Amino acid sequence: MTNFKKMLVTFFKLNGEKSQWDENCPEPFPASESYVTIYIRLFMKNKDFYSTSHLIVAAIRIYEYQNAANPSVEDLCKALSFSLEQGYFICKKLSEIGIIDMVVKGGTHKARLFVNDYMKIEEIPRDTEEITLQEEIERFQNSKKDFKEQIESFQAEKAERQKTLFEEIENKLKEGLNKK
Repeated sequence: MTNFKKMLVTFFKLNGEKSQWDENCPEPFPASESYVTIYIRLFMKNKDFYSTSHLIVAAIRIYEYQNAANPSVEDLCKALSFSLEQGYFICKKLSEIGIIDMVVKGGTHKARLFVNDYMKIEEIPRDTEEITLQEEIERFQNSKKDFKEQIESFQAEKAERQKTLFEEIENKLKEGLNKK
């Protein structure tokens, strides 16, 4: 039994789950499912950007080792079970930070990925909670509410200024009439 298989058995036992993987049953998962995919499915439940960055860099290195070529974003997404949009978004962010390089060759749209400076991953804040859609909607509604309040206060100020201006004009007209 490999160390990875032993780690999976330990994981199941520590989490109180019925172990599908023990010494008598060497392959409880489908043969088409790679160890990387099993690892992702079981261990990578925390989906913060820091962990995802480590995962992307590790997947690039594994792909380079197994295929003697650098992966495209599509290859990486297939290996990690990411959508293409999510893969391109994450890779673009990592490229902007300088952790990986995305190289597009000629007329093809497939960007090849290269590890550039993996130590920059440590500069990414850990344990940052991802903003959910509901939180984003609430934030937008609050900003819209604040904007409405600003407009209302501006309109109230304008109405007050207009009122005082009309009072001043009226007083000047009365003074002008009283002088005659």
